[in-house]
Amino acid sequence: MNQDDNHAQGTAELKRSIEIFIRVGLILLLLLWAFQIIKPFIDLLAWSAILAIALYPVCQFGARRMGGKMGRASIVLTLLLITLIVLPTVQLVISSVDSAKEVAAELQAGTLKIPSPSEKIRSLPLFGEEIYATWEEASQNLESTARKFEREIKLAGEKLLGVIGGTGLTILKFSFAIIIAGAFMAKAPACHDFTLRLSERLVGKEGEHYVDLARATIRSVAQGILGIAAFQAIAAAAGMAFMDIPLTGIWSLGVLMLAIVQLPPLLVLGPVAAYAFSVHDTVSASIFAVYCVVVSMSDSFLKPLLLGRGVDVPMLVILLGAIGGMIVSGIIGLFVGAVVLALAYQLFTEWLNQKSRQEETAPESAT
Repeated sequence: MNQDDNHAQGTAELKRSIEIFIRVGLILLLLLWAFQIIKPFIDLLAWSAILAIALYPVCQFGARRMGGKMGRASIVLTLLLITLIVLPTVQLVISSVDSAKEVAAELQAGTLKIPSPSEKIRSLPLFGEEIYATWEEASQNLESTARKFEREIKLAGEKLLGVIGGTGLTILKFSFAIIIAGAFMAKAPACHDFTLRLSERLVGKEGEHYVDLARATIRSVAQGILGIAAFQAIAAAAGMAFMDIPLTGIWSLGVLMLAIVQLPPLLVLGPVAAYAFSVHDTVSASIFAVYCVVVSMSDSFLKPLLLGRGVDVPMLVILLGAIGGMIVSGIIGLFVGAVVLALAYQLFTEWLNQKSRQEETAPESAT
């Protein structure tokens, strides 16, 4: 009788184990399926959340001016962002494409003329003589110079088309991200409650602290890295447009990318300033060169004001995040990668510090 009971009990446990295994397997299958569905939108949702957190104080300010209408304020802010950021960027890309087409057409027709270089180009360090010689040859016989560098020109053109195409896709993603961020801001209390419940479920009573830390990190990096990079790109674009520099949109995009990965924008603005000396008078070109240096160095006095308000993020973390994000997700990864890795660094550092504090207080409580 006991043997029969044990057998029945074992059979029941086996059935329960099989049932649990099937349930867990179905849940895992459902989660995996859901992840595969949402996977193409992860970058977009992450960027939308970053924008919403960074811009929420602005939305709150607008809501106070509209009688507390957060939904209305988010709609106005969304339309304003698309108008001020996306539309000018689209115009820059279109103008860059048109300029590239004009250059290509003039090059094929043989009517493209390169102005003679200034003698000051010779005095540039390292490659001044080589740049002057090649530039002088191109100004006298562009067709011959183009044949000499045909392979390099072709590769540069392909990369340029790739950058322009990637920029167009990024603008489209950015537009959708702004719209989704507007929806997040309109439903900010519900989003905050969900995030708080999720974090408390994952890490316990410390969840609210980590949510606050994540919010502070995102806003700090958005203001101190992305905000400064955007400022430098816009300032550089304004200066180049005033000096009538061709392909202003492309050079501005280069400034933006260099600023995000914490490299000096002078790597782009330096050659542009050198070009200005060959087509403008010395006074104007000198003023423009000084302006380029100021724009390139502006982050040195803006970062202490905007970056690290209670958040200490090493520049190496930002650099690795921006480069890694670009490798994984393209141009938009420059923005998302820098913020995500900075956030992960802050959370990991806080976790380590919390463990150290617990170990230090444990002996005291024991005594």
